[in-house]
Amino acid sequence: MATQEEFAQQLEKAIEVASRLAPELLRRPGVVAVGPGVKRRKGKPTGEAAIVITVREKLSLKQLKERGEQPLPKQLEGLPVDVIEYQKPVENKKTRQEVEKAITV
Repeated sequence: MATQEEFAQQLEKAIEVASRLAPELLRRPGVVAVGPGVKRRKGKPTGEAAIVITVREKLSLKQLKERGEQPLPKQLEGLPVDVIEYQKPVENKKTRQEVEKAITV
């Protein structure tokens, strides 16, 4: 897990990269928002800064291929990408506390 200083540096980079690449990413089908945030695995925060891309609906690779669409990248400029689904909760009280702990460590 990153130190508070490392996380702050990663987050600054995520803000810059998300701001710069958002116009291009928002042109992709189903993408509704792009911004900096915390990477999650199975709903739990990892303590890593990330580019968070919100989509209307998460699709499998097969579904994307059937639609003629490319998957979103796993990384952008060395930062992890976290794809979340619009209007689906990504955290509960416990995971919110874990995010706060990861940021203040």
